[in-house]
Amino acid sequence: MQPFIHWKPGAGRLPLLLRQTLFCVLATLPVVLYVGRASLVYSHGIFGNEDWDYFAQLYEAARLSILQYPQFPWWNPWTLGGVPLFANPQFGLISIQMPLVLGLGTVTGLHVALLVYFVLGFWGMYCLLRRAGAKTALLRVLLSYIWVFSGYITWHLAGGHLTFANYLLAPWFLLALLNIRRRRGWIGFGLAVALFINQAPHYITIQLLFIGIFVAAFQIVRFYRRQRDDRPHFLIALRPYLWSFGLALPLSLPKLFYTFQYLHEFPRPIPAGQSIPADLFWAAITSRHALRPRLFGGPYSWHEYGNYFGLITLALFAYLVFREFQQWRTLPAPRRALFFAIFVVALTSMGAFSPVAPYSLLQQLPVFHQMRVPSRWLGWFSLGVILYLARLPRRPLIYLLLALSALDVAIVNYSVLNAPQTPYHPPPKRPDFQQYAAYDYHQPERLTYRLLRATQANLGEVYGYEPILYFTGTIQPEYASMTDRCGLNQGCTFVLSRNARVVFWSPLKIVLERSGDGPILLNMNPGRNWLVNGEVAFPDYRLLELQRDFAITTPARRIVVQFRPRLAAR
Repeated sequence: MQPFIHWKPGAGRLPLLLRQTLFCVLATLPVVLYVGRASLVYSHGIFGNEDWDYFAQLYEAARLSILQYPQFPWWNPWTLGGVPLFANPQFGLISIQMPLVLGLGTVTGLHVALLVYFVLGFWGMYCLLRRAGAKTALLRVLLSYIWVFSGYITWHLAGGHLTFANYLLAPWFLLALLNIRRRRGWIGFGLAVALFINQAPHYITIQLLFIGIFVAAFQIVRFYRRQRDDRPHFLIALRPYLWSFGLALPLSLPKLFYTFQYLHEFPRPIPAGQSIPADLFWAAITSRHALRPRLFGGPYSWHEYGNYFGLITLALFAYLVFREFQQWRTLPAPRRALFFAIFVVALTSMGAFSPVAPYSLLQQLPVFHQMRVPSRWLGWFSLGVILYLARLPRRPLIYLLLALSALDVAIVNYSVLNAPQTPYHPPPKRPDFQQYAAYDYHQPERLTYRLLRATQANLGEVYGYEPILYFTGTIQPEYASMTDRCGLNQGCTFVLSRNARVVFWSPLKIVLERSGDGPILLNMNPGRNWLVNGEVAFPDYRLLELQRDFAITTPARRIVVQFRPRLAAR
């Protein structure tokens, strides 16, 4: 009888490869089952949250700019009369989701991106736990399940916070940082920094870079102290970090520059110091069901607080802390530093409960003073706890408890992400671009992706949404808009003055043919990046002006309006 596989001398690696492949497939399967309904079954559906509509509109605008026109996605003309797109910190041209959006369409691409993020997050945590000292594959797998199924990322993504998907990539960032002194490790870390910044220089990226500074400082001090007999020059200790910085900076500089330019001209109002009561913090990490945060004094919905990652997980953490505190002085420095970091992050997520609280001190720093939700630090608490549990003893009871915790966390959070979705049907597209007020608007309980639908219909939604401008387009109880643009259904055509004809329209270039005398008024936001017949039309304006007229005064018969980003600040 012939064997199923005929082994030859020298082919010893094949069984190992087969075992590794089988292990990877089986270990990934629960992750696919956890997110598969939201990502694959409902790949043509509508998430029940308006924030998903906001992100879908951003990526649809980029997709149309690239594939239909084709142009670089500098500008988003389909919302609020036109706003920056590439400079938006919540949009990532170089990101995991962008190729999927280009290849599969916006709705399907963003759905499938969820699956990619969760799988990458699982294996990233698995590798990071191995680096942190988890000795067995079973321990690494179970802890990775608990983390990837946790409420923090589930609630945020279910709520439409797409930039928080970067949280699932955080283990890869930390792993690259820990391996920076290995051969060519600086390349991996430099690429990781550049990817995070290009994906979204938003909450998670800013927090992770901030945490990375302390991890790097800890590494540098330890490296320097180890070289007691022949201590190198301090710059040698810094060398891999400097090389990584030299690689990451040119790869991320365009995104950093234009995003900073945008935020500098439109800073968000500095919020008053917010704090999270201790009972709300405890409820956020222990409640198996959504609660009403306002009962605890919390101003936001449960999407900003929910971070259930298992009561059993917390019990095991308490057990391990108690066990190690008995030998605290003999613990390795990284273990003590990790515990201290978990404690500080927990305090940070509780907000400005004191003038000297970690969050209060952070609010004094640039960038951080515009970050208004302290509970968004909660995810780093759960990540730290999972890493701390890497040194759990290898006992059958421990594995059983971790398996029960992973199952518990998955059951609790599954329905949050995998709620039923209404099928999405794109609208017919208009041949000419026009502004529109409240396109396809229904009551809030009937979500229809109105921003995305307006864009696909080639209509600019006057009542759009752009949090950078600290404005939500208000439709009820009465029409109110931060921009002076108006819709076709309100009697406003694209050429408001009706003394020119649109020969060609695209996001970055518009060709007009004058048909009458006087200034030509366009129904779009002006800004200093717009050129009229090759000359800067509004040199004294900001990137965009929501309440000024786009007036063209040149008497030329043929007029070319182009968008060209300028490096100079206002």
